[in-house]
Amino acid sequence: MARPKKSLTKRTTATRKSSLRKTATKRTATRRATTRKATTKRVTISPVAELEKSILDSYVKLSKAHEKNIATLEKQATSLTSKFNKAKTKAKTMMQKKDAVKAKVVAKKTAANAKQLVNAQKTHKAAVLVAKTLQDELTSLKKELKAAKAAQAKHLAAWKVMEKFEKQWAKKTASTTKAKRGPKRGAKRGRKAKASTSPATTAHSREEAVAA
Repeated sequence: MARPKKSLTKRTTATRKSSLRKTATKRTATRRATTRKATTKRVTISPVAELEKSILDSYVKLSKAHEKNIATLEKQATSLTSKFNKAKTKAKTMMQKKDAVKAKVVAKKTAANAKQLVNAQKTHKAAVLVAKTLQDELTSLKKELKAAKAAQAKHLAAWKVMEKFEKQWAKKTASTTKAKRGPKRGAKRGRKAKASTSPATTAHSREEAVAA
C-alpha cells in the first residue's frame, strides 16, 4: 500500500512544476508584449524638424565653443604677460650690470674687467632677445583674442536676430490661424436674425400704408 502513495506524491509535484512553468512562460510573454507595445508607440519626427533641432543644437555648441576659446586665450594672455614682464625686468637689470662693468672698464681697463664686460653684454643681449620674443608672441595672441571676441559678438548678434524673427513669426502664425477660424458663431446668428426680421417689418409698414 505504500507504493501508490509515492506515485501520487510524484504526480502532484510534477503537476505543480508544470503549472509553475506555464505561469512563468505567461509572464515572460506578457512582458515581451508590453515591451513591443512600448517600442511601437514611438513618435516619428519629420526630417525638417530634426534638421532644425540639429541647427539649434549646433548654435548652442558654437556659443559654448566661443566661450571656451576666449577663456583659454585670456588665460594664455595672462600667463604670457607675466612672463614678458619678468623678462623685461631681467633685461633691465642686465643692462644696469653691463653699464656698471662698462664704467669700470672706462675708469681702469684690465683683462679681467674687459672679459667681464663681454660676458655682461652677452647676457644683456640674450635677455633682450627673450623679452622681444615674448612681446611678439603676446602681440599676436592679443590679436587672436580680439578676433575671437569679434567672432563671438557676431554669433550673439545673429542669435538675437534669429530669436527676434522666431518671435515675430510665432505672432504672425497665431494671427493667421485666428483669421482662418473666422468670427464667432454668435455674431453670425445675430446677422441672420437681423436679415430675417427685415422683410416682416417692411410688409407691416406696407399694410399700415394701405389702411391709411
